[in-house]
Amino acid sequence: SVAPPPPPPPPMPKGALPPPPPPGKAGTKRTGGPSTVENMFKRKSKEIVKMFQATMRDQMRSERKTVLNKPPGTSKGGDRPKSDPSDVKFELESKSKHIAQIKEDVAEHGDMLKSLAADIRGFSGSVDSLLTFVEDMETKLHGLSDENQVLKYFKWPQAKMDALRESSALVHELKRMVRNLKTWKANKAEDSVLVGFDKFQATDLVVTAISEMDKIQPRVERIMCESKSFQEKFSKFKINLEVDSLIGSVKNESLSLANAAMKTTLCHLAEDKLNMLKTFKFAFRVHQFSVDGLQGGSCDLFRKLHMQLQSLTMH
Repeated sequence: SVAPPPPPPPPMPKGALPPPPPPGKAGTKRTGGPSTVENMFKRKSKEIVKMFQATMRDQMRSERKTVLNKPPGTSKGGDRPKSDPSDVKFELESKSKHIAQIKEDVAEHGDMLKSLAADIRGFSGSVDSLLTFVEDMETKLHGLSDENQVLKYFKWPQAKMDALRESSALVHELKRMVRNLKTWKANKAEDSVLVGFDKFQATDLVVTAISEMDKIQPRVERIMCESKSFQEKFSKFKINLEVDSLIGSVKNESLSLANAAMKTTLCHLAEDKLNMLKTFKFAFRVHQFSVDGLQGGSCDLFRKLHMQLQSLTMH
């Protein structure tokens, strides 16, 4: 017989909460696991990883095949440029010609070089004989195809030759300074030249004189600091180089710069206080730098500058 249906639930009291939902069907269970969105994210992430890994595997296989198929001597970074056999041949021929020329110089100039080496060892002298000797030495060595390589075949006094060249270069440098300063005395400090200047030319001359001094003074002062070591080095090789005397010549010739600046300033810029003061300071700087200082006519020019500046200051 069929069982009667269950009785209806009793009516709920007013204000009571509804009963909890019935439990799930048999074989199912509720879990507190991740939501559907989180499951989708996990599935999506795994899919991307798999695609990435598959692609990289394919790429590696492709690169491996490319490397294996490359001819020997090539690299992954790109094909190296093949050397042209004609370039190698040319390089070898050039080296062979160079070596042959060196050996030819040794054979052809051997006696001259042995004699020159003896002359270098035996040289002793002062400035004038030094310059003459070095000039002759350079003339003889100039004809060699490769000086360094040719001289290796001989017992060569390299240290003394270097000292001769260094001392000669120093003398030429100081003498060149003296010649340049003398042109100021002859061409730019003459009254007949300065009279034709205008104010702008006069200003330029003063600027040029100061610039010339800026080049000379630091170089001379550096040589002065090293003069003792120069003397010791050169005297060891019997080179009598009077460095202090040469420096003194440069210092005294620098007075021509001050004279030219003072003359042109007094002639064309006497009412310009700033330029007057600039020349006055410059002249005192040259006075301090030189050996003898401002004397005679130079001292008179300096005195006139001083008086003119005082006059401008009073006004």
